[in-house]
Amino acid sequence: MDQILKTFDIKEDKRKEGNFSFLGRQVAQQPDGTVYVTMQTYLDEVKPIFITKARRSTNDAAVTGAEKTELMSLVGQLAWVARESLPQIAFDVSDLQQRFTVATVSELVRANAVLRQAKKLVLTSVLKFVPIDLSKATFISVTDASFAGQPKGSSQMGLAVLIATVKILEGSDTANMIEWSSKKIHRVVKSTLAAEAAAMSFGFDRTYFAREVFTEIMFGRDRKWRDVAPIIPLALQLTAESGLTQDLSFPVGMATDCKSLYDVCIRPTSMPTEKRVTLDLLDVRHHLDQHPMMYQVRWIPTTAMLVDALTKHLADQTVLENFMKNNVYSLREDPRLEEIRTKARADRKERAKAKAKAKSTSSR
Repeated sequence: MDQILKTFDIKEDKRKEGNFSFLGRQVAQQPDGTVYVTMQTYLDEVKPIFITKARRSTNDAAVTGAEKTELMSLVGQLAWVARESLPQIAFDVSDLQQRFTVATVSELVRANAVLRQAKKLVLTSVLKFVPIDLSKATFISVTDASFAGQPKGSSQMGLAVLIATVKILEGSDTANMIEWSSKKIHRVVKSTLAAEAAAMSFGFDRTYFAREVFTEIMFGRDRKWRDVAPIIPLALQLTAESGLTQDLSFPVGMATDCKSLYDVCIRPTSMPTEKRVTLDLLDVRHHLDQHPMMYQVRWIPTTAMLVDALTKHLADQTVLENFMKNNVYSLREDPRLEEIRTKARADRKERAKAKAKAKSTSSR
C-alpha cells in the first residue's frame, strides 16, 4: 500500500483501509490478506415492483410508461450488484436490459424474481479475493457464447478475467475473478464459431488491459512507458511489440469450450471461411504465433466452463458457485463437480415436489 500511495496521488479523505463501505459495497480484509466484498446492505434497500394479482395474470400485456420506468430503475440497481459482486445474476440482468423496448408484464415479474434471487444469494455467496504469489501472476480469459438466443436473433457472450499463477495453465489453481460480464454481441453473427470468436476477441482485449494495469501498479509508470506512448499508436495494446517492456510481462491464457475455435487458434494453416471471424482472431493468432510462451490457449469441456451461466439462464450454476465458494478453478474437468451437480439436481427436484405438494394442499 505504501508503494501505491507513492505512485498515485490519493487524497487522505479518499483512503480507506480494513473494513469499510464504498458505493454500496461492504469491504472487509481478513488477517491473512483475504478481502471479502458483499452488497447485502445495498440490496436490503432495493424494493420490488408492485404488481397487482390482476396485472400478473396478463403476462403478455405491454408495460405502461410508469411500469417501464420502474422496470428500468430496478434492473439498473440489479446491474450494479451483478457487475460488482454477484456474477450469478449477470445474464438475467443483461437479458432484461435487452427487452426494455418490448417489455411485457412477464419482464416485471422476472425482474422481481431476479431481485429475490440476489437477496438470497447475498446471504451465502461472497466475492473473495485471496492472496496469491503475484511474482508468478498469470491472467486467464475464460469466454463462452450462446448463439442467436437473444431478441432479434442476437447472441450473448460471457467473460471472466482471472488472476492466478502459471500453475493454472496446467490444471487447478487458486484464482481471483477480477472482471466478469454478460453482454450482447453487438453484431449479428452467422454461426456458433463466429459468436465464440467474438467473445474470445473481447476477452483477450479485456485481459490484456488488466495485465497492463497490474504491471503499472507493480512496477510503476517509469520512463519505458513514457517512451512508448508518443511514438506507438494504442500503446497499451502494442507495448509487447515495442520490446521495451518484455521483462515486465506476465503470461496470458485463453480458455474456450468451443473445439472448432480452439483448432483455429492452434493450427497456423487453419482459417475459418467467415472473414469476420478471421478478423476477430487476427490479434489473438498474432500473439499466439509470435510469443507462444507468453500467450496460450486451452480447450476446456463445457462441464468445466466457468461462464456458461453468463450466456444463458441456467438453474445449474455448479461451476460458478463452486468457484465463488473456493476461489479455485481448473482448466480441466474436476470430477468433484459432477458429485456437486448431482446433489444440486436432487435438491431442486425435492424442492419442486415440496412446492407442488404445498400448492395442492392449499387448493383443497
